[in-house]
Parts: sequence; C-alpha cells; structure tokens
Amino acid sequence: MALIEVYEEQYLGLVKGINEKLDKLSSVPPSSERWNGMIKAIEQDIQVAEEIQSKLDMEVRRLKGDSKMAFQTRCKQYRIDIGVCKETLETHTRQTRASRDPNADREELFSGATANGNSEEYRINLTKSADQRSRMVNATSRLEASSDRLKESRRIAEETEMIGADIMQDLRQQRETLLHTRDSAKEIEENLSQSRKVMKAMFRRIAQNRRVMYGVAIAAIVLVVGVLALRFSPRGGSAPSLAP
Repeated sequence: MALIEVYEEQYLGLVKGINEKLDKLSSVPPSSERWNGMIKAIEQDIQVAEEIQSKLDMEVRRLKGDSKMAFQTRCKQYRIDIGVCKETLETHTRQTRASRDPNADREELFSGATANGNSEEYRINLTKSADQRSRMVNATSRLEASSDRLKESRRIAEETEMIGADIMQDLRQQRETLLHTRDSAKEIEENLSQSRKVMKAMFRRIAQNRRVMYGVAIAAIVLVVGVLALRFSPRGGSAPSLAP
C-alpha cells in the first residue's frame, strides 16, 4: 500500500471517530467529567487529522497525471470536513457556556439577536452546522466508497499483472522447450545425414565387391570352359597308332 493511501485511511478513520463522538456529545451532560473528556479527545483527534491532512497535501504534490487531480479534489473535501468538525465542536462548546452562564459571550453567541435573549440565530447556526456535518458525513462515505473501489481496482490490476507475469513465464518456458526441440531436431537431422553418407559408402563398397565377385566368377567360368575345351578338342587328344 502506498504511503498516501495509508495517510488517507488514517484520516478517514479519524473523521469517522470524530463524527461518532460529536453525535454522542449531545447525549452527555454538559460540563460533566465525561463531557470534558470527550471534548478534549475530539480536539486531539482534530489536531491529528489536520497533521495527516498536511502530510496528504505533501504527498499529493509529488503525484502526477490523473491520480494527482483526483487526490487534490478529495483533499479539498477533507479540509472542508475538518472545518465542519471544528465548527460543530465550537457550537457544542458555546452551547455549554451559555447553559452555565446565559450572559457569557452574549455578543459571540447571539450576534444580531434582540436584547431580550432571543436565540433564533443561534439555533439557525446550530442547524446549519448539523446540516453541514451531515453533508460532510455523506461526502466522507462517498469518498470511502470511492477509495474502496480504487483499492479494489488496484487489487484487480495487481492480480492481472501477476497472471500476465505467469503467462509470460509459461511462454518463456515454452519458447525454451521449442528451442530445445529445434536443436534436437537439427542434431537428429545431422545424425540422419551422417547415417545416409555412411549407408551410401556401404552401398558403394557392396556394389564394388559384387562387381569384383562377378568378375572373378566370370573369369573362373571362362577358365574352366577353356580347360574343358582344350581337353576334349581333337587336337588335344592322342595321335592314331601305325600298323607294323
């Protein structure tokens, strides 16, 4: 997993936890020990989220192409998310101060309100903050879904790359097998050619030996016939004897 994805996953987890704590904050008695602890925890989480946001911005600046534009859009939404969380936390804090001392921070809480303590604008701001936080949660959910789809696409791409690498390995092995087969075929062809040469030489010798044998046989036959002819010819017989 890339470093920017690690930061993004940490940020989304922090924002999700902050929103859950803000939702629970309304049901906790104000100024109680638990309430103060939750406020402090939310402030710390927001601070950590801002630090991660800064790291994300640094990593995004190193990116190039379409991925950089996509992350820039998401980081812009992340900054809005942190702002909404801080505004919601500030609203809860103001409400608690007002419940403890109705006269405290009147100008800050009821800017533009009437002197009789009308808090209509405060309620409007609180509603607006809740709406913004709701939109932020929805946007964060969409970004999480988009991030999950991106991770799934990357996983599929990695699997496809692995399959492609396996196919390339198989093709290399098949190529080596074919080359070995071709070399073996060449060697067999050379052996066959050598065998043909040897066979031709043997056939030539057999033909020569056969001609010599035929010549010897013919010569023997001629010799035998000549001997027989000389023996049985009239001149070859004994001369007639004279009477006394």
